[in-house]
Amino acid sequence: MHPAKPYAKRKSKPANLNKLSDILNSKRLPPSISNNTLEKGILFRWIQQIEAIAADRSLDAYYAEAASQKDYLPKIRKLREFYSGSVAALETWRCMNAIKYNAPFKDKWIKRTVSLAEEEGRYSEIAKDSKVLVIGSGPLPETAFALAQRFGCNVVCVDHSLTTVALSSFLVKRLGLANKIRIVFGDGTKFNCRGYTHIVVTSMSIPKKQILENVIKSAGKEAKIICRDADGIGGIIHEPINKAFLKGYRLIAKVTLKDSLLVSLILCKDTSKANKFESKHAI
Repeated sequence: MHPAKPYAKRKSKPANLNKLSDILNSKRLPPSISNNTLEKGILFRWIQQIEAIAADRSLDAYYAEAASQKDYLPKIRKLREFYSGSVAALETWRCMNAIKYNAPFKDKWIKRTVSLAEEEGRYSEIAKDSKVLVIGSGPLPETAFALAQRFGCNVVCVDHSLTTVALSSFLVKRLGLANKIRIVFGDGTKFNCRGYTHIVVTSMSIPKKQILENVIKSAGKEAKIICRDADGIGGIIHEPINKAFLKGYRLIAKVTLKDSLLVSLILCKDTSKANKFESKHAI
């Protein structure tokens, strides 16, 4: 990877630049996804290492340059795919352990999503009578847990994996939240979003472009849409939102937390005083 122009004259480069370059150029291979790497914490430590790089804002300019080069686009997409698969495997493993051993979720890795969801709910004015849809809830639907418990609202989670739906549904029952949270199998690119007051498009939703197109098309006029977006270097593990799809929306708030790799855009279809989004190519 070549250094970006704004940094060309600097004597020292960011500490994580070599790590990022090695990962994108397959000089530092990720671990396999297996019971062994899960049980020994190898996969979790790799996820933490990747997230540490994705949180290093001194790499923003380097990432922007890499993202503009055709040779690096497939590598960035491949890294995102492996990160997403690793997180899904880890959450599935944790979900199964939670069901088997009734284990609580108290670690920082889980708590950060809960904290972000609570802030999203506060800024988007989720209330007890709100009808919330979460697209891409995953094996551990922390966002749904947070919103249902904090605001008392009803939440429907949609996921395209039958295994994920089965496991997370069982966990919801085990935690006594079946009266508030329902997990359904569905395709986020086709799911009818009408009738929901709030729609959360998670960072792990794939393919994000098509999902957002469907949300924009099928959501009711009064619905508030919460999109989790990758910011800067965070784009190496989370697909950025193509801002061109959001031009006709009013931006209510941007929500981010200190330890989060994401920025949540809270939008509504009321375009009477729409804030224009700058068009941005999403990789």
